[in-house]
Amino acid sequence: MPDIILLTKIVYQQITFQDLARELKVSPQTLEIRLEDFLHYQGHFSTEQAREVIFQYKTRKSDILIQLIQSFKEKLIKEYEAIQVEDINYFKKLTTETDFITNQEITSLIDPDFQQTLKKQFPHFRISAYYDKGLA
Repeated sequence: MPDIILLTKIVYQQITFQDLARELKVSPQTLEIRLEDFLHYQGHFSTEQAREVIFQYKTRKSDILIQLIQSFKEKLIKEYEAIQVEDINYFKKLTTETDFITNQEITSLIDPDFQQTLKKQFPHFRISAYYDKGLA
């Protein structure tokens, strides 16, 4: 349950505690522990303070939790945007979803060194590139 998911589900979609647990496919106890950890780490709440906020959320009084999350929303968004996925890992992920990948999805596909890396790691894939700056 990444922080950015909690932000989206609780603040923007305003999903109830019960629906959130069901949607994330976790037990209510697991969600409580995650929210407690979330409030402790992001909001520097004590265990008791976090439990009170979570209790309010569980009883369909989500205003307090929404306000708290909004107070550190910018930090959550910056942390999410700072995550960088290596191109090779993104390539692996895309190969499970599609049969054709271009440099529109992974710009480093135009790099001959990256192509060689892919050929070594994925010998069963055909990797081809043709770019002559419009001369042909």
